[in-house]
Amino acid sequence: MPTSTTESGSDVSDTPTWVWVLLGVLALGVVVLLVVALSRRGGGGGGVSVEERQRRLDGAVGSWVAQGWAVESQTADSAVLRRGGDLMLVSVDQGGHVSTKPMPAAPKA
Repeated sequence: MPTSTTESGSDVSDTPTWVWVLLGVLALGVVVLLVVALSRRGGGGGGVSVEERQRRLDGAVGSWVAQGWAVESQTADSAVLRRGGDLMLVSVDQGGHVSTKPMPAAPKA
């Protein structure tokens, strides 16, 4: 008895167009997310430039000065501010993040 075989396969043209469009949109979304994630990390580099850190520090110090604080001392990445007997340290890290921290007042001589 002869045996007959039939070949059954799927053709690429059987896939609806909307599926290909959806896959393309998803792939584009993944690429965009990767770019955003790498740019927020600084792309693996050393953070923001010295000039950008100085600009951010100047902006933060200007904000405190507008609130009545005076600059007691300042370096490239930090400043000590005074208002009355209170001291405040404003600093910028290598990633460009500004932080403030109250400091204990120096004892009066």
